[in-house]
Amino acid sequence: MTMNIPVYTEINDFYKAIGSSNRTKYSDFDMTRLELMNLKNFNSFKEFKNGFYHITFIKSGRNGSPNNLKFCAPGQITPYQIPTISRGFWICFKPEFINTFSDIKNEFIFFNGDEVEPLQISHKEEQVITDYFEKIFEEFKSTNPYKMHTIKFLFCSLLYYCKSLYELNVMP
Repeated sequence: MTMNIPVYTEINDFYKAIGSSNRTKYSDFDMTRLELMNLKNFNSFKEFKNGFYHITFIKSGRNGSPNNLKFCAPGQITPYQIPTISRGFWICFKPEFINTFSDIKNEFIFFNGDEVEPLQISHKEEQVITDYFEKIFEEFKSTNPYKMHTIKFLFCSLLYYCKSLYELNVMP
C-alpha cells in the first residue's frame, strides 16, 4: 500500500495545510517564531515534503530536545514534529532567495541528506545562533526598505556559522 506524502511547493500552501494563520508576502522567504505559528494541524502530519528549504531552531519545548537545528531541503521527506509549546524560530526559503550559490546542497552539506538529522548545539553556540535569528527576525519585521538585502547577508552569515558547527560536530 503506497502512502501519499503531502507535497507543498509554496510556503503559504504549507501554512494553510498545517492550520497556521501565518502568511508570507514574499514568495521566496519567510520567518517566524515557533510560539507564534499556531500549529493546529502540524503534529498530525507523519511526513511531508516541501518545495523549499527550511530551518527549525528549537530553543526549548515539551517533548523535544532543546538547542537543536533541523535542516530540510526541497523534496526531502520531513518526518519530525515540532514539540508542543516550543520556543524557537522557523525560516523557510527558496533557492532564488540566496542565488549567490549555484548549488546550495553542495555548499551547505547539512541540506544534502536523505534524512533530517538535528544538529545539537552547546549553550555557547545557542547564544550565537539565537543572536543571528533575533537579528534576522527583527529586520524581517522592520519597515526598512532594504530589509530583504540585509536579511540575505545576515542569513548567509547564519548558514556559514551553521556550516562550521556542522563540520566540527558531525563530520569525521
